[in-house]
Amino acid sequence: MLAGLCLLTAVIYWPVQRFGIVDYDDPQYLYENPFVRQGITSAGFKDAFIDFRYTNYDPPLVTLSFELDQNLFGLRPGAMHVENVLLHLMAGLLLWRVLFVAAGELNLGFAVAALFLSHPMHVESVAWISERKDVLSTPLLLAAMLSYLRFRRMSSGLRRWWFYTLMLVLFTLSLLAKTMGATLPGILLLMDFWPLRRWPKKSWIWLTVEKIPPVLIAVALSAVQVIAQSRIGAPGTLAALSVMDRINNAIVCYVIYIAKLAVPIDLAVFYPHPGSRPGAAVVAAAGLLTLFSIICWRSRNRKPYLIVGWLWFVVTLVPVIGLVQVGSQAMADRYSYLPSIGLFIAVVWWFAAVIRSARVRAGVLAAWVAGFSVLAHRQVGCWKDTQTLFTHAAEVTDGNAVAYVELGNIALQHGEIHKAIDDYQLAGADAHACTALGELWMADNPQRAISYFRKALALRPNSPAYMVQLAAALRSNREFDEAKQLATAALNIDPANAEARAELSRITAAQAKHKPL
Repeated sequence: MLAGLCLLTAVIYWPVQRFGIVDYDDPQYLYENPFVRQGITSAGFKDAFIDFRYTNYDPPLVTLSFELDQNLFGLRPGAMHVENVLLHLMAGLLLWRVLFVAAGELNLGFAVAALFLSHPMHVESVAWISERKDVLSTPLLLAAMLSYLRFRRMSSGLRRWWFYTLMLVLFTLSLLAKTMGATLPGILLLMDFWPLRRWPKKSWIWLTVEKIPPVLIAVALSAVQVIAQSRIGAPGTLAALSVMDRINNAIVCYVIYIAKLAVPIDLAVFYPHPGSRPGAAVVAAAGLLTLFSIICWRSRNRKPYLIVGWLWFVVTLVPVIGLVQVGSQAMADRYSYLPSIGLFIAVVWWFAAVIRSARVRAGVLAAWVAGFSVLAHRQVGCWKDTQTLFTHAAEVTDGNAVAYVELGNIALQHGEIHKAIDDYQLAGADAHACTALGELWMADNPQRAISYFRKALALRPNSPAYMVQLAAALRSNREFDEAKQLATAALNIDPANAEARAELSRITAAQAKHKPL
């Protein structure tokens, strides 16, 4: 069985050893980070914990793993891809072990692990080097669960508390790889209900009290991430979204996640946020979620795995469901990596209760895993290079501005100017696309270029970078007064902005040079 899981993972992800990086976060996390390029050093170790320069907070343990990769094999993409696959396999094996120790079910735990390892929605977490967060944090989180299980099986003694301490250490390391695992205390409470069945033997008060230390760790490290992301402006990318828009999107996305976990087709690296969801879709999604919740709750005594699996899925998705908007995506395949385990547990245990024949169960599971494996292998191929990845994203989603901007950038790199313009225009009201179009038109039609720069700034009105860019275009067109106002405004927002300060000097010099006698 162990060999089967290893072979399954190897077959699905075999092509990644030949893949390079994708031009989507990979360059800035790897080759543009001077500390990663130097490997593990004292300065690099310090940088991993305190440097928040990037568009999204890169957790310290992930940065350190990249620095170690540089020491071991010089950031070769193929080797880093294989490393991600091995970490994914480790997560699957640990999941199998956790379920066997907790529930005593070797075969059912194997089924859940096989579904976890073969599911197409997990390809993003494995085949994308930058998303090492998932494949590094999840094995540590599952190892923390194993330590908790060992703690629970011992009635007394110092060694028992050693396992509790080990659980806290592993949990902390998991959060240093990705803070999504902050929901572990909630998962442990669910496991206390089933399969450990500690409740109602012990009161909920005592069960909750013993989870206080991991809760405090989770709160502290989650606060660090929030502060880091606020410093680099990651939260609130879609600032125009109201609280109700975010809640409505979260409700609909819960159902979309369930649908894609059941039928994993039309998967994309980026799903555009629609803004406001149609009222009918929100009501229908809310109705389905309510129905699922009622069914699971009413079955809690006869089939406790249903409520545990369902709440595992719901609770672990909360940090990334969009109630606090980070980025401009509506959802992401990678966000399902940990939550999907809950649904797999619920479905596999329910299926085993309904189908008594072991042969029938094995046959259905084999067909299920085989189907997922074929789709996952096909999805792996989408990560071959940046163009393939975003061409696929543009094909399976509507109005995907991020995909069209990336395709436009690729066309521009290849000297295909007309195709680049077409792709940028397909991106619609996107600040990056408007900026790219402005740069393309600057030489031939400065007025048209300026109009595009104005559109970009209107979309991101508080962006010093777009202010400086428009100021430079206005300076070239000898519109000095407005250019100076924009450069000054950029400095007011970011006094340390060297480019804004340099542009202000260029405007002053140009204005003096062209001043009428």
